[in-house]
Amino acid sequence: APLFEITNIGEGDRSTRVGHLVDSRLNLYVAIHPIAQIVRQRAAEAPRLAEALAGVRARSVDQLRAHFAPELAQHTKAGADDLVALIDALTSFESWELMATTHGRSRPQIRRAWIDGLAALLA
Repeated sequence: APLFEITNIGEGDRSTRVGHLVDSRLNLYVAIHPIAQIVRQRAAEAPRLAEALAGVRARSVDQLRAHFAPELAQHTKAGADDLVALIDALTSFESWELMATTHGRSRPQIRRAWIDGLAALLA
C-alpha cells in the first residue's frame, strides 16, 4: 500500500514535488508490473477487477490534485482538470510500460523524460 502513495505529498517547491511524484510512480510500476499487466488484461471481463482499477486510478488523481494544488489553483476548473489529466496520462502505468517496453527506455531515461515533461506542463 505505501507504494501507491506519493512520497511527501504536497511538500516542497515545484521541482521537489515533481521529483517525488516521478520517483514514487517509478517505484510503484517496477514493483507491480507483472500483476498490473494481468489486472488490466482481465479488467474488461471481470467487473470486480475493473472496479478496483477504477478506484486506484481515482485515488491517483486525488493525490495529483493535492500534490500540485498551488499550480492547479492558477487555472480555471476546466484548465486544472485538463492539467491533472495530462499529468496522470504522462505518469501512468501505461505510459511507463510503453516507454520501458516499446521504446526500450531505461528507468533513468524515463525519469528524465517525465521530469522534463512535467516541468513543461506545470510552467
